[in-house]
Amino acid sequence: MSSTHRSLSLISSAIALVAVTVSCASEPKVQVPPRVELARYGTIGIIGFSARPSADHGPQATQLFVHMLQSAQPGAPILELGTRDEVLAKIGHDELDFEAVRTIGEVYRVDAVFSGELEISKAKTNVQIGAAFNSLQASSDLNGKLDARLMETRAGATVWSKRGLATANLANVGVAGGGALPSFGVTDKADVERGLVSDLVARVRGDFYPRWVKQSQQ
Repeated sequence: MSSTHRSLSLISSAIALVAVTVSCASEPKVQVPPRVELARYGTIGIIGFSARPSADHGPQATQLFVHMLQSAQPGAPILELGTRDEVLAKIGHDELDFEAVRTIGEVYRVDAVFSGELEISKAKTNVQIGAAFNSLQASSDLNGKLDARLMETRAGATVWSKRGLATANLANVGVAGGGALPSFGVTDKADVERGLVSDLVARVRGDFYPRWVKQSQQ
């Protein structure tokens, strides 16, 4: 094959590749329903999320979760039942097992119920020392975890569950050699925790929103 023919062949291949790429990129997308459609469950209750080590974060997580659900699926009937301890005391159970969930359905007249457990760990400090021992970087972080689940009350079975994990920076310290002044960065712990709770709720919300997918993936 002559050099001219080889060049033309390479150009044709490149044009074909670009055409395929453009075609894939321009493939129409369609909106599909959320993975979890709340309408199918009727009236839904929510038990106030528990939180450790500070119970104060439970109400914030619960309210953010409710707002998220009704933003994702407007009109979804959500009944706030109270804290876990309050609900269990009312139905006469010690733990939130499948029998308790079935009783919640009977007592509160809900078809499904959300629950969640939030945990924010104590600050962990990470220290990095330069290879020549002439610099030091230290940071203190908070780690958060949110486990949420949806249970239908007819049988007490879990029909959806999700875990959200997130980390938030609390403080930074940097010390460099050569006479440079050390750097400090400290954030109010309460503000960091509130932001971390919001981030955790955001990480478990995806299944409740409609999605856009390529038409060929339907």
